[in-house]
Amino acid sequence: MSTAKKDVMVGAFVAVAALLVSALLAVGGLNEMGSGQDDDIWTGSQFASLAGLGLLLLVGGAVRGWMKREDGPWTLSLVGIAAQLHFASCVTVFALAWDNGRENYWEPGPFGVLIWCWSLAALLAFAAHWTAGRRGNPASQMLLGVAGLQAIGSVLAWMYTWSGWLQGLQGDIGRALFLATHG
Repeated sequence: MSTAKKDVMVGAFVAVAALLVSALLAVGGLNEMGSGQDDDIWTGSQFASLAGLGLLLLVGGAVRGWMKREDGPWTLSLVGIAAQLHFASCVTVFALAWDNGRENYWEPGPFGVLIWCWSLAALLAFAAHWTAGRRGNPASQMLLGVAGLQAIGSVLAWMYTWSGWLQGLQGDIGRALFLATHG
């Protein structure tokens, strides 16, 4: 097998491993919190560990893709797609945990890890698709807009956790919409 094929295979392996971790994260969240039962088998720390492991795999695949200029576009494209799916998995678990009242008895750490992981995964997806698109990968060129929207949304969500100005803006918009619809 040629060196170029090996490089693409290593990148594909890392991307598939990250996809499997992301799928396990999402399926675990859906099974654990989507059923509406309160029998917690998984803790918040386990969800946070899976989110962190998926992000580490994605970073490893991205570094591999950026180092290999010849076959890096396909590796980066796979890593970008896996990062977008990891973003979706982290957001899903966070939303399910919040909806099911896990903020009352989980430590704040897993929520912080999920926010950081989805933010960094979105930024990594954007950077991977940007680089792969500039190197001529058509899939990354098509997915760059979606990755950009994910990155903007995740940065805004991250900023909302600490920015008083953004929280005030959200309150002003909510107040204006309430007054507009209720007189």
